[in-house]
Amino acid sequence: MQQPVRRSSSNHSYLLIAVPTVLAVTRSTKPKDVQEAVQWFLGQKIGYQAAHKALLAIQNKDIEIEREQFRLLPAYFEVLRKKDPAGHFALTMTPEGRFFRLFLCPAVCQETFACSMKFVACDGTFTKSKFRQMLLLAVTVDGNDEVALLAWALVESENEDSWRFFSTELKR
Repeated sequence: MQQPVRRSSSNHSYLLIAVPTVLAVTRSTKPKDVQEAVQWFLGQKIGYQAAHKALLAIQNKDIEIEREQFRLLPAYFEVLRKKDPAGHFALTMTPEGRFFRLFLCPAVCQETFACSMKFVACDGTFTKSKFRQMLLLAVTVDGNDEVALLAWALVESENEDSWRFFSTELKR
């Protein structure tokens, strides 16, 4: 029977690299899942505390990666506006400079709507990112009887205010 891997800073670093290669870490991942994956795929036993620490570090790293992506949104929007000046894009930030909402409707989507049935269906779904948000979508049926995406928005939650934001931007 294998002995549990002894804790050390090198083991912690090893787990930060090894665990994501053998297990898709999500919000619902438990330390026991990490222990089982390391045992099954890497043939090593690790203690609960080591699995717990590695899991927290991996999840925190994922959050930092997502935060960095949100910090890049203003620059991304500037590129979008330059590359697609006929498109309609809206980015809302909080007074502290944090992401709040975004709306995207590229020019090609506007052209699609001009050549399609005047029918729009809207719906929302949750995202599976570290930050719980809602993705709102507007679709239509094009000339080939296929569903065509018109616009989408990422908002803080599915509430009256976010739907008002989405519908106002969609009308523009």
